[in-house]
Parts: sequence; C-alpha cells; structure tokens
Amino acid sequence: MKKLSNVRGLILLLVAIFVATALGLSLKAFNRSASGQGQKDEKLVSRDTSKEEPFTFDDLKINNKKIKLHTKFKVDDLNKADNSEANQINEKKPITSDDWLHDLEFKLINKSETPIISFVIQISFPETAPNGSVYAYQIRLGQIPNYPRKTGEPIFLIKGDSAHIKFDDEKIKGLKKLLSRGGYNLENLTKADIGIRNIIFNDGKMYNQSEWYTPDPNAPGKYNPIKP
Repeated sequence: MKKLSNVRGLILLLVAIFVATALGLSLKAFNRSASGQGQKDEKLVSRDTSKEEPFTFDDLKINNKKIKLHTKFKVDDLNKADNSEANQINEKKPITSDDWLHDLEFKLINKSETPIISFVIQISFPETAPNGSVYAYQIRLGQIPNYPRKTGEPIFLIKGDSAHIKFDDEKIKGLKKLLSRGGYNLENLTKADIGIRNIIFNDGKMYNQSEWYTPDPNAPGKYNPIKP
C-alpha cells in the first residue's frame, strides 16, 4: 500500500508539473501575441527631408486629427477627437488598423520665387525592404512639360500657394493593391514614409532630393543634373 501511495503521489506530481508547464507556455504565447498586436496597433509616419527644400510641408493629419512626424501613435487615438475636431471625426467611419492611412492629408507650400507646376508624392513602407526593393505608392500632381502624354490636371503654385494632398478611398485602394502584389497588407505595416519627389518649376528646372536638374532637349520628360 505504501508503494502504491508513493506511485500515486509521483503521478500526481508529474501531472501537476505538466499542467504548470503547459500553462506557462500558453501564457508566454498569449503575451507574445498581445505584444505583437500592440506593436501592430502602433503606427508611425515619417518624412525624408533634404537640404534647402523649395517647399514647406505642413498640417499633417489622419482622419482630420493632427499627428506628428516621427512620433508613434495608436490607431484608436485617430478616432478620439479634441473638442475642435469632434464634429469632423465623428461624421466619419472609425479608422482601423486595416486602413490606418485612410484620409492621410497634408499641405505642400511653395516657398520658391518660381511657380511649381508638377510634383510627385510617394508613400513608401520600409518594412517591405527584406523582399528586395521597398514598396512605394506614387501619385503625381500637375503636368510634365513637353511630355508625350498627360500626367495630371494642371497646377500653378506661386510663392505662398499650397497644394492639399489627401489619401481618399481611391488612393487607399490603389495603395493596398500595390502592397498585395508583394503579399503585404496595410494592417501589418507600422511605418509609412512620405517623400516629395520630382518638383518641376515653371522655368523648366526640377528639384529632387537636394539635387537640381534641367530638361533634356533631346528627350521629352527626361532631366539632366545641373553640375555645380
């Protein structure tokens, strides 16, 4: 009887150890899952800047709520409004992780003496880099002079004028379609980088990432760098 009692005690001990181990593993898995979900719900918008930019970037918002560049925010916070923003935000559908860039908007203000007639907005996702090139969605505003096909509606921004850029349903749909080609979805991406590219001025010159260019007379739409 004593031996049987010892065997039963050993079995109960082993069962208790097994249960405790299983619970510990489950708790760790839960914590990792919760931590991963928390990280996905934290988003960040950045912008690559260059020296002596001929424009000012201003009034960055998502869902009509102001956000700061290079500062993490939670998706749920995009649905919380200050008193001054309450009406505009409450009229919209709630922003979720699946469409956290919906209604991203900002202003581009010309600070050059020469009017801006065209530029490109690029939204890139650094987390897609491991598969090769970074996935980036582009839209062009304005028209490229002497280009064989139309590139957009004309714009003419004199000094102090601003262009308002907003990522509405159509643009978000195009962005998601681009990401899906690489097997990505917006929900799982936490960082978006805004780039202002190929700014063309009324005198024909183009500014792109700290460099100035002039049009190639032999190739419409092509630009050659201006040598210092």
